[in-house]
Amino acid sequence: AARREWRHAASRGDAERRIALLKSVGFDWDPQETAWAKLFAQLVAFQAATGSTEVPQSWGKQSQEKFDSEEEPEWWSEELGKWANNQRIYGKAFKKPASERSKAEKRYAGSTTERRVALLDGIGVHFGQSPHSIYFEVVTPEITLWLGTSLGI
Repeated sequence: AARREWRHAASRGDAERRIALLKSVGFDWDPQETAWAKLFAQLVAFQAATGSTEVPQSWGKQSQEKFDSEEEPEWWSEELGKWANNQRIYGKAFKKPASERSKAEKRYAGSTTERRVALLDGIGVHFGQSPHSIYFEVVTPEITLWLGTSLGI
């Protein structure tokens, strides 16, 4: 019946009716934005569970120790780890003045939007910093001071 309605609407050029039919079956008008929003929601859940936005890209010994879990927790996925890393790269390039961007940074900056960068900023994502420097800055500022003094960082 839906197929017949679709063809009937198409033959009459009834765009509004076709749009209504697509909406009625839950057609996704922007699958890329939907996928981004889904992973952003996972990042928010990760942050709620861990207090961090630094998602490991793999679940190895270092991650097990950091999050005190030998098993991969439900709030972690390899896809989320890679996505979060990419968002940091894209955000760093996006925030850099356009005149100072390398060819690769121009491509990276074009992979995100001001809205996305603002959302990530809003939950505390640090763009372009290594997880180790972020850990020291956020968790133990006295160690950062010690490292900076001792190692000239």
